[in-house]
Amino acid sequence: MSKALGNETAEEGQNEEQVSEERDGRSFDLSKLGIGKVTASYDENYDFKGMIRMRTEMFDKGKTEATMDIDMWFNAEKGNLGMESQTVTDEDGQMIKAVAIVDAGNRVMITVAEMESGTPGIIMPIPDSLSDVTGEEPSSDDAGVEVRKTGGSKTICGYRCDEYEITEEDGKLMTRIWVTEDLKMPGDYRLFENQQGMPKGYNKLPVNGAMMASETYEKAELQSKTEVTEVDLHASHSISLEGVSLMQMEMGKWAQKKR
Repeated sequence: MSKALGNETAEEGQNEEQVSEERDGRSFDLSKLGIGKVTASYDENYDFKGMIRMRTEMFDKGKTEATMDIDMWFNAEKGNLGMESQTVTDEDGQMIKAVAIVDAGNRVMITVAEMESGTPGIIMPIPDSLSDVTGEEPSSDDAGVEVRKTGGSKTICGYRCDEYEITEEDGKLMTRIWVTEDLKMPGDYRLFENQQGMPKGYNKLPVNGAMMASETYEKAELQSKTEVTEVDLHASHSISLEGVSLMQMEMGKWAQKKR
């Protein structure tokens, strides 16, 4: 069942013309950030069948700085995607949980954070232009990005993967990725690129498969690595938005913040 929260957000005290937030007695105009009342439609519950589980590690001077576990869910019939992530960020093991959903039918992307104070979320209408979606300029920003198929390969979770190298910033940034064409993922999962740390040139690879592993180096020093640890195309799962406090944001504004 799809719904729009325009009336509900108004009832929660958000102004029809301007959304503001109170902090320390001061009012901030969130509309300047492209944030406003929710007018887009979405579903209260999303069902999925098929999952890829991966782990990402971020490094600082050779030491693990944070670890992120990601479950990517699919709905081939509707083209919807779901992503649930858990990030351990400090020595005390503090956990940050987040959810992202691409709703192909309603053409929106929803991101939700689980916090002690509640579960705030952002809903963003998906524009038709892929450059607006990814926040990438097709010409100037991609200048200097080189993609090379190395000829190397390895098997990950039973899938044969070809190796590619993507270099940026005159070679200062290099990402090595392993991609399989034997695993097809429905929907446009490129919307999750910024959240997975994928390189800029990933969406230009001449493949239609899935990235199964990656390693990113800056000035030859390892910054992050990701690898798929499990593939279960028969697993079922649901993601509910019950109790989530949503606000609407322009996709372009979100893309600019991600750069």
